[in-house]
Amino acid sequence: MAYSLARSGILFCLVGPVGSGKTSLSRALIEANPGSLKLSISATSRPIRTGETPGQSYHFVSEQEFQKRVAAGDFFEWEKVHGNYYGTLIATLNEAIKDGIDLILDIDIKGAQNFRRKYPDQAVSIFLVPPSASALRERVMARSKVSDQELRNRLNTAQQEYDTIISISGVPGSWDYLVINDKYEETLATLQAIISAERAKIWRMNQKDLQRYCKVD
Repeated sequence: MAYSLARSGILFCLVGPVGSGKTSLSRALIEANPGSLKLSISATSRPIRTGETPGQSYHFVSEQEFQKRVAAGDFFEWEKVHGNYYGTLIATLNEAIKDGIDLILDIDIKGAQNFRRKYPDQAVSIFLVPPSASALRERVMARSKVSDQELRNRLNTAQQEYDTIISISGVPGSWDYLVINDKYEETLATLQAIISAERAKIWRMNQKDLQRYCKVD
């Protein structure tokens, strides 16, 4: 019989350069934790695409509605990319935390730092890196046909993220985990171990539920 204690939800911020494996690993983790781990669903003003499902791929809204919600302060963060708006709703985060549902947020390093500042008890930051510079280059090129300029841009962005991680690496409490994604199955197991360990931290647990287990009569 599996035992579990009620607790608050955790925000797992999964960060890494293009080619780090964030997307495929996120999907595998969600499949391995049905119902208890979900991908954070962002809101967007862009049109729905073939194969997408409202409420699962994105929360699709009009540009007018998006701007209205920005003005109302409904977003934790938002940005305009290629003419379309994208944002993370505060209500989505707070509801998951309250209900004890863990979320994976596929975001950049600055976004993760913002989450750590706003949700210091719930946000867990994980940085994924390929095993080498050559592996990063190969993975970027394997994803799709890219021009030399696009390749340089993506590698430059990766280096900027690396520089940020290095700059904060010696500061306690500035970041949580770095995972080298060399062998997929080993990386997946490491990420699952991190999730399990964070879930088992006693200060996250409901005190009444904890007292129910910690007694001898």
